[in-house]
Amino acid sequence: MLGLKPGVRVAGRYELLQPLGEGGMGEVWSALHLITGKRIALKALKADKAARPELVHRFFREARAATAVTHPNVVSVHDVLSYAGAPVMVMELLEGESLAERLRREGRLELPRLAELLVPIVSAVGTAHARGIVHRDLKPENIFLSSSPSGGVIPKVLDFGIAKLTYDDAAGLSALTRTGSMVGTPFYMSPEQAAGEKDFDHRCDVWALGVICFEALSGARPFQGDNFGQVFKRIITEPAPSLKQRRPELPRAVVELVDGMLAKDRAARAALSEVLAVLSQHTDVRAPRFGAPQSELPPEPAAGFTRDSLEAAPALEPVATLADANATAEEPLPESLPPSSPLLETLGATTLGDAVRPRQRRALPLGSLALGAAALLTVASGIWWSLPRPSAAPAREPSPPIAARAATPPPAPFEAPAPTPPASEPPPAASPGKPLASHVPRLLAAPGVAKLREAAPSASALPARGEPEPPKKLPGGILDQDRAPF
Repeated sequence: MLGLKPGVRVAGRYELLQPLGEGGMGEVWSALHLITGKRIALKALKADKAARPELVHRFFREARAATAVTHPNVVSVHDVLSYAGAPVMVMELLEGESLAERLRREGRLELPRLAELLVPIVSAVGTAHARGIVHRDLKPENIFLSSSPSGGVIPKVLDFGIAKLTYDDAAGLSALTRTGSMVGTPFYMSPEQAAGEKDFDHRCDVWALGVICFEALSGARPFQGDNFGQVFKRIITEPAPSLKQRRPELPRAVVELVDGMLAKDRAARAALSEVLAVLSQHTDVRAPRFGAPQSELPPEPAAGFTRDSLEAAPALEPVATLADANATAEEPLPESLPPSSPLLETLGATTLGDAVRPRQRRALPLGSLALGAAALLTVASGIWWSLPRPSAAPAREPSPPIAARAATPPPAPFEAPAPTPPASEPPPAASPGKPLASHVPRLLAAPGVAKLREAAPSASALPARGEPEPPKKLPGGILDQDRAPF
């Protein structure tokens, strides 16, 4: 005996509250997580069953199959641990009733109600098939109608205890599923299961869902008998009755679908994608789509699942603390990355330190500054020579003091003459004896000076006489009124 009772603590963090159910294999309790305060369900294998390796293997098979299928309509398994030498499964706590209890109370279901419940179940089973998992024991007892917080119902697939994981085909069936062992519940077994065949696949789940649909819509199972022997014989030898005989008013597509799910030849059975398509026409409920059935899964560990391997499993690593996170964050960055790193190529750096440090402004070379100054002086000279001047330059008077200069009005603005269009023929080259003014037309015709003259304001844009005009600043920071004549 495991000695499970209210108040008992399992693994130091789960406190048992009350029993939820008990069967031949184990018992299920509601429990409270002492750290998070969340209520969960604990499923424990009975002590006498825990002494049988094949049953322990089946228990772990259920946990692995359930966790391998990520689907909102598959019961969640959070952990597996050991208590008093027996394995214990930590699962989500469900509140509600099974489909079997609903059928016992209501007798049968109308098509829209059945479609609402089975569309999510078909999606969950199809997702399991796409992961290479065959349930092999689908029945109304293993379809749980869980109550949602909003008051609705969330169907859940339970008990993957005898689920077939495809690595069994490579490693050989365990003692649980060897020839001669019965796998499944007789009323919902496919013909190949009832005949004891070893190569049955995902299509046995299609058969079981067909039996569930027949029973839920008609109120009776398709195959009955006084004992299991009679049931097996009829499943193997007799054709399944048509749903039309029990519910002639049902849509033809639904009748043909259920009849196709109960085909003796598994190659002729309907696919789950067809089942989902037909049932979805009679409900607004939508469920995740799934892929084609797969026949491969990651291989099972060579040692398999045993009670000894569970007890020898290492403890969980402690959760990292804030101090550990800070210490990690303060570690220095590596000084270099591989030379071919795309990050360094994008950032134009040779090391990771160069990439994350702020860049310093590079000084311009002296040669570039000298070339820029020479170009600016050339343009300024061309502009100066393009301006009109009196024939004789008067002698410059000494500049007044700054205070007197501020009180003296600026000189009257000059009127720039209209630009002279360039001659049709290039001017002759100036002889060495001619004055420098003879070179002005050629300077004015230069591309750079012509652009500057076009950008300069015209005479109409200049202020009228008598209006004060601020002194002009020529290139190089020289004020127009301070310009010295040459």
